[in-house]
Amino acid sequence: MVFYEIDFHDLLGIRKTNLPGLDRRAFTDWAEKQITNGNNSSNLLILASLGLDKEVSKDEVFHYFDEYLAEVRQQLPNEREALILSFRMSFKKLAYLQDENDIWNELTKTFLQWYDLPSGLLNRVVTYWSALHDDFINNYDEEFGYYYLNYQIHGKIKQDQQAAYIRACAIRFLRLYEEEFYYQALLK
Repeated sequence: MVFYEIDFHDLLGIRKTNLPGLDRRAFTDWAEKQITNGNNSSNLLILASLGLDKEVSKDEVFHYFDEYLAEVRQQLPNEREALILSFRMSFKKLAYLQDENDIWNELTKTFLQWYDLPSGLLNRVVTYWSALHDDFINNYDEEFGYYYLNYQIHGKIKQDQQAAYIRACAIRFLRLYEEEFYYQALLK
């Protein structure tokens, strides 16, 4: 069960990054909520109706979503903004996923890869979360036979409390993305 809601900003990031495995139904579900809330856009109506199909076509979803963006004069984010929006969505997942395996999978999917980021707030956020991933998931060095921790405090967290720690941390970091001041700082 999912306890976080995918919003318009998440969809902008998903649309821009176009990563494999994207959730097409997230677009149709969002459009359906918009129609229910009184948005009378014909593009949203068509987008919502695509959710009735057994297989949802990515090309059709993107076409009608793009048409809606043009209708409301909204541009897709640039690459950096899309990256920030994807981190925001990952923090939403990490904060509200209930299954620990899903938490470890999201943490690995998001923070195991290398990001070429200039120094600044966003780089520090990614560095912290990459180190948190390493400390909780990938901290045993076979060659030397010892645990390596980036942050010593993580070594004091018992295995069963790590998921709760990640959820609590994700909520704190998610606040960065919800406050306009911090969001602008992340873009720099």
